[in-house]
Amino acid sequence: MTNLFRVKFVAVLLLLGGCATERPPVVSPAVCPPVVMPPPVSTPSEPVPVAPNLQLVEWNALPGWRDDKVLAAWDSWLQSCSALKAKPDWQSVCAAALTLKPTSDEEVRAFFQARFNVYQSLQADGSADGLMTGYYEPLLFGSRTPSAALPIPLYTAPRNLLTMVLYSVYPALKSLRLRGRLVGN
Repeated sequence: MTNLFRVKFVAVLLLLGGCATERPPVVSPAVCPPVVMPPPVSTPSEPVPVAPNLQLVEWNALPGWRDDKVLAAWDSWLQSCSALKAKPDWQSVCAAALTLKPTSDEEVRAFFQARFNVYQSLQADGSADGLMTGYYEPLLFGSRTPSAALPIPLYTAPRNLLTMVLYSVYPALKSLRLRGRLVGN
């Protein structure tokens, strides 16, 4: 598994996270009380390098970590493991997840705290303020001529496809268009 994929996956999973073999010294934000981290249950076969723009922080640095209903996300984590368990770097953590039948948010928190670290993303100048975004952009393939792979050609946009120019509302979005389909009223 590439290090970039590992960082992206865990960031999505836990908002900002990653695997580690050893617990480096933890930097606590001034507003967060210290947290006792349980030792890792298993470690990857080799150390995971950390990008220079990532700083290890306490789990409580994640907004809502102590209050969120993380048990509700457990099934999603197991579903992720159904694909990840074939990858060597994820086998032990997914095997442990598949044997655990948590009944409380605390059990789920303990699982993740024992196996993952949380990193804060920093700007190049070291500041913590910034914006991270993520989105899904499907790739759709089409053709103007029929073929075995694409038997129905597309000659023009559908009549009910709406295109809205956003420039008049938000000048910063001059090059963007919003497209959608009108269904009913």
